[in-house]
Parts: sequence; C-alpha cells; structure tokens
Amino acid sequence: MMTAQQDFSPAMQQRIDRLLKDADRLFSLGGVREHCQKALLLSHENMLPSPFSDWGALHSNDSEYLFAWHLTMSYRSTADEIIQWVNGSMSEFLFSEVREERDRRIEEFARMKIASRWYQMKDDDVAWRVFSRNIPFNQSGRVGEVNEFFGQIDRISILTDILTGHAKEYGLEVDFTELQQETPEGQDSADLVERLKAIFYNNDENVRLFLKEITGMQPNDITDLVNRWVQEKRISDYGSSRKGDLWKILHEAKLYPRTIQNWNRRVQ
Repeated sequence: MMTAQQDFSPAMQQRIDRLLKDADRLFSLGGVREHCQKALLLSHENMLPSPFSDWGALHSNDSEYLFAWHLTMSYRSTADEIIQWVNGSMSEFLFSEVREERDRRIEEFARMKIASRWYQMKDDDVAWRVFSRNIPFNQSGRVGEVNEFFGQIDRISILTDILTGHAKEYGLEVDFTELQQETPEGQDSADLVERLKAIFYNNDENVRLFLKEITGMQPNDITDLVNRWVQEKRISDYGSSRKGDLWKILHEAKLYPRTIQNWNRRVQ
C-alpha cells in the first residue's frame, strides 16, 4: 500500500534522508540483538524461583531490560508477512521492489516520534542502552506506539537482511549481494550514461552535464532541476521516463536517496 502523498518539514525530511542513506548499517541488527540477548541472560543469571515474587515489577523501570526484551521477543514477528510478500513477486523485479518497500517502511518509521534518534544506533553494547531511554515503556497511553515501533524495526531489519545476503535465514532462495555491489556510490559513469540517455533524448552530452550538476545537490534541488529540464525539453516527459524510470536509476546509483513517493510528489 502506498503512503499518502504529503510534503515533510525540512527537519523531518532530513531525518528520513539520514536513515535512508545509512540503512544497511542502521537496520542490520544481528549484532545488536546478540548484545540484547546477552544482557537478558545476565539479568536472570542470579534470579531464583520464587512463587510470590512479582518478576514484572523487578524490571518495570529498567529501560535497558525492556528494550532488550522487546527487541528479542519481536524478532521475526513479521517474518511471515514479509516472506509472503517476497514470494508474490517475480524474481526479475524483486531486488528493486525490496529496496522500494524498505525505503517506504523507513519513511514511515522516521515519522514516529520515538524513532527520532535511531540514526545514532551502532553495532556495539552501548548505543542500544542509550537509545532505550527514548522509549516510553511506562506510559500506558503509548503501548500501541511502542509495539508498532518494534514491529516496524522487525520489518525493516528483515528486508535489510534479505538485501544484504541473509535471505536464506528466512527460507528464501534469493541472493542480492552481487546486485548490491553493482550499484555502489560513484558507479561507472559510462554505464550510468548509457542507462540514462534514452530519458535525455539520447543526448550523451546532456546526460553528463546533468550528472555533473546534481553531484552534491540536495534532493529537492535535483527534482527542481528535473522539472526545469522537462520544460526545456532536455528530459523526456513520455510515459514514466521522468517519474519511475529516472528515479530508479538515480536511486540505485545513490545519487537521489529519497523514496519514489517523495520523487513523484515533486516531479511534475
């Protein structure tokens, strides 16, 4: 399901861009889960059975314990949903669809208030402990928000695992590691020009000029340039040329980090 079209504040868009740019690292959570599991085991190490003890109260104000418990227990809670969705796609379209779905989920996640500092997450035993203080575990009116937060984390982390070579952990026979390596930042310019030139009326010179101009540009400036070049008849407005086709190539080349929904909101 597509998200409703809307414009975000500069601060919100910056938050979304920050997560999208570093998504593979921020949402590859195997190491974080391992740290959380060790913390849970350690917290129970010296506990003894006691039929009248309120075990829940022992950790009710311990944000680190509660974060570790939620992250551990919610892992794979959305796996069936993701696997069914993946299995419903033809293989030749799957890589781009998984990336687009992850981008969409990250955009939704970034809009959650308690996710505002997720960009600080690291694969160590410190960052998750600090981040846990941002979660309103003891606010009864926000239980649904907390559960949705961990549900989205699970969805995005599974999609990230699939993209980064761990699909078999979920019973999926796909491997996108080579495709991930084929679209690094600064990919071969000749290949990029070849992919783009049909959108630029087969004018190689204009393609190179466009790529030079957008280097280092902010995403909104890129879409403004696209609109101007469409008006000047330097970018084709035929079919999906300036919409999905151009976005896909620039996004895969890591020249435009935002989602296709954001692109289509701004490109006329």
